[in-house]
Amino acid sequence: MKIVVLAGGTSSERAVSIVTGTEVCRALREKGHLAVLVDVFAGLEEQDPKELFSADYGLEETVSYIESWNDKIKDLSKSRKEFFGPYVLDICKCADMVFLALHGANGEDGK
Repeated sequence: MKIVVLAGGTSSERAVSIVTGTEVCRALREKGHLAVLVDVFAGLEEQDPKELFSADYGLEETVSYIESWNDKIKDLSKSRKEFFGPYVLDICKCADMVFLALHGANGEDGK
């Protein structure tokens, strides 16, 4: 099954969400699913969403990419109105299921 694990975001609990999302994604992959981790706010750049769901998906590389946005999120959230990052919705449309691993605002608050 193709599964998107949405994590990260803009809340003060961003770091916790990334850890949760990473472990959920890892567990799903160990069970044989084609799970991918996506930062709901930072999204992905220059990636064909359909090519993400592969057996050789690099989870650790994805985590590094997501964490590279940590110091930029506050400024980016002030200048951007859209909550979903580049290609996030396109990636979700390619999946069979989306798992929310968001903590804090826009996750646990039901938005």
